[in-house]
Amino acid sequence: TVVALLKAGCDVTLVDNAGLTAAELADKCGQTVAAAVIRGEITADQALAATNGQT
Repeated sequence: TVVALLKAGCDVTLVDNAGLTAAELADKCGQTVAAAVIRGEITADQALAATNGQT
C-alpha cells in the first residue's frame, strides 16, 4: 500500500519518464486519496475513512 511504501522511506520526489511524481500520477489516474496521502495532506486513518476501508 501507499502507507507501507511511505513508512519504508520511498522517495516521493522521484519522477517517472514523463516527469510525474507519484502523487501527480495518482491524481492523473483518479486516485486522489492516495495522492493526498503521498503529499502528507491526510493520514492513513483519514484515507481509510474517506474510502470506507476500500483499498
